[in-house]
Amino acid sequence: PENMDDLAEIPDSQPVVLVMQSCSHDAPYGEYFRIQETLIFARSASGTDLKRWVSVLWVKSLPWTASPLKNIIESQTVADSQK
Repeated sequence: PENMDDLAEIPDSQPVVLVMQSCSHDAPYGEYFRIQETLIFARSASGTDLKRWVSVLWVKSLPWTASPLKNIIESQTVADSQK
């Protein structure tokens, strides 16, 4: 689109994708990972469909003593996002 603020110019056949990342500074080892949420809005016969997923992106390796926490952090983050 000529004006990026004008969503009306996006063709109906094109989905709109929004990707957000957040950092949890107050969580244990929060500086080691980012929470990424992806939203896809697409037109459908019944209106607008929304698809959403959440994932954990590791930006730094955990210390070896904390490596067992990796699976806990990932599963708890996904579980919390579904509430």
